[in-house]
Amino acid sequence: MLITDRLIERALSKQLANCYLINAHYLQAEGHALLWASNFVKEYYQRAVGQNLGDINNCPDILLLDTDEKAYKKEDIEKIFSFLKYTKVSSPWRFIIINQINKLPEMHVNKLLKSFEEPGKEVSFLLLNETHKSPLATLNSRCLKINLELEGPTKEDELRNIYNSSLNNKKLKLKHLQLLESTLKQYKQSIDYNQSSATRDMWLRFLQEMPQ
Repeated sequence: MLITDRLIERALSKQLANCYLINAHYLQAEGHALLWASNFVKEYYQRAVGQNLGDINNCPDILLLDTDEKAYKKEDIEKIFSFLKYTKVSSPWRFIIINQINKLPEMHVNKLLKSFEEPGKEVSFLLLNETHKSPLATLNSRCLKINLELEGPTKEDELRNIYNSSLNNKKLKLKHLQLLESTLKQYKQSIDYNQSSATRDMWLRFLQEMPQ
């Protein structure tokens, strides 16, 4: 069962944790974590309520914080406290999504620590991290961590066959062979370090499209 499905099942059974830290720093495409979170809450809403959610910004049971600034401001944090004052409207579970959690200054993190620990009944935080830098220890210790990970069986044998056939191709230029070897190494690391399916598939696609 994929990570999204497992979380949805927990949400439907009202067993979600209070705060999740979603790590996606291995992914190549910026914004993948937010896309995942959006798809997750939409799928949950469809299964829980039986309706298509559409734009999550229009749902009163979901608060999405995002910013183009270097850091979140005081008014952004006030939106969280305001959201927590009210109860659910149409969804059995509510979500507070904070994109780019690395932009949350320490002083705001400290103000929110109690809320991260005890946000209230039937509400969860989804804190999205696409950087290699870990959040503050005080925040990190209060979250259940999820890495957007490899899903499904690996294709290492298939890649090895591609690589071996390239080794036997005498017409293959040395520079191309070195690139192929480096790409295979990157793919192997995407498996060993439990990177995302998007990262793994990118390296696989790159390998398969190389001339043999």
